[in-house]
Amino acid sequence: IYFLLLVFSLIAWSATIVFSRSLFLMGKIEDFLFWRKMSYISALILPLAALYFFYSFPREKYKPGFVFTFTGFFVLALPALFLTSFIFNDYLIEEVFLDGGEGVLRFNIFVYLFYTLYLVGYLTLAFFKLARNYSQSAGSERDQLFVVLAGMLASAIIASTTNLFLPWFQIFDYFWLGPVAMVFLTSAMAYGIVKYQLLNARMFASEVFTGLIIFILAGEVFFAQTPSEIFLRLAVLGLVLIFSYFLIKSIYQEIKTRQSLETTSKQLIEANIKLKKEDQIKTEFLSLASHQLLTPL
Repeated sequence: IYFLLLVFSLIAWSATIVFSRSLFLMGKIEDFLFWRKMSYISALILPLAALYFFYSFPREKYKPGFVFTFTGFFVLALPALFLTSFIFNDYLIEEVFLDGGEGVLRFNIFVYLFYTLYLVGYLTLAFFKLARNYSQSAGSERDQLFVVLAGMLASAIIASTTNLFLPWFQIFDYFWLGPVAMVFLTSAMAYGIVKYQLLNARMFASEVFTGLIIFILAGEVFFAQTPSEIFLRLAVLGLVLIFSYFLIKSIYQEIKTRQSLETTSKQLIEANIKLKKEDQIKTEFLSLASHQLLTPL
């Protein structure tokens, strides 16, 4: 869920930047200003989503109590709510002017400082949490975390430089690089999914494709022209819903069974190693005892 929230926030942020730049090139300054405001608002969700994703990935044991409570979420989201209000009420962007064919914004320095501190602070907290999880992990889990950490770090450094720090000096020539820098994150996630099974790709693909089929079939119902067509399409939709439910349920049970077998296998390996150590200690003790018994006092 938190990964999905992170992906949606990245899509929203990238899309608003593309829309604003396209509208500026078309000469629609008012629409450009609106979508540029939306880009700053959508960017507020990014560090919050990253924070929750890193606090829950890759295992539930990393979850602290306060962050995942309603009170914790309200406290963490409160600065974003204030900044959203400031942006909507034109307290962030004071002026828009042209500079060499590029739309340049002049900010309220105090609001933009608050905005910068919010983004940098939350992203830093999220990265520290991920780095701590990385230091506490081992094996394939450590490889997973390294891939995610490297991808997120590269994307965050480039995007924050072009879209957060350079605008302090009214440099917007590289503003478009922010969404492009997300390729490091998406590449890291894709590599982690394929190489280290970062997320359960089979479960994810099954849910996406069944959801897509259900969405298409549900849309077809509204285009039926006769009662018989409506009944037929509703019947097909109902059968697909039932089939999808049992399909996803069987995949979920199979995954749980496999995870249980993996856990049992690891426990058996550890128990076998322990028995070998105990057998070695027993052998050494018997050898020592027989030697002492055969030795005259």
